[in-house]
Amino acid sequence: MKRLLTGAAAILFLSMSAPTLSVAQNPGAHGKGAMRHEMSRPGTIKGLTAREEAAYRSGEGIGMARVAELNHYPGPRHVLDLAEELHLTDEQAQTMERLMSSMKAQATALGAQILEKEQALDALFAAGTTDEAAVHALIAEIGDLKAELRFAHIRTHLATRAALAPEQIAAYDRLRGHTGGDQQ
Repeated sequence: MKRLLTGAAAILFLSMSAPTLSVAQNPGAHGKGAMRHEMSRPGTIKGLTAREEAAYRSGEGIGMARVAELNHYPGPRHVLDLAEELHLTDEQAQTMERLMSSMKAQATALGAQILEKEQALDALFAAGTTDEAAVHALIAEIGDLKAELRFAHIRTHLATRAALAPEQIAAYDRLRGHTGGDQQ
């Protein structure tokens, strides 16, 4: 019985911790109905999930600065969430607020441009008359905008790190569960 419970606990843990793919990444994962639902959402861009659209509209990072976060470059939102534990000074807290506000404005503007270009791409396919050159041009523009958006998020992590003391960064990493590896 104990062995059965241990096995069940392991399966539950693995199922909860395993990364999942969205319907757009793996349409077969949720059946044909889920993909059909994603494709028929009214007023949306077919090439994006509802989550992606919402993130672009709101300026969310959706993992764009993960490489910074996991290499000891904290983000201002999480620093503010941990302000007490990190013993932020008033000046540091104001800096984090300013960084967040600036990044949010830039990310929201870039997100709107990405959505505009994605809508244009969707319209090309919906018209049924697109060609390779037009698709390539729009995809290149979208790629450039996404690179700028990712850099806006990462640049904010660079500035956040510069505003913190090494012991605050080490504490941040511990509190966020980013342990292991060398502190830079």
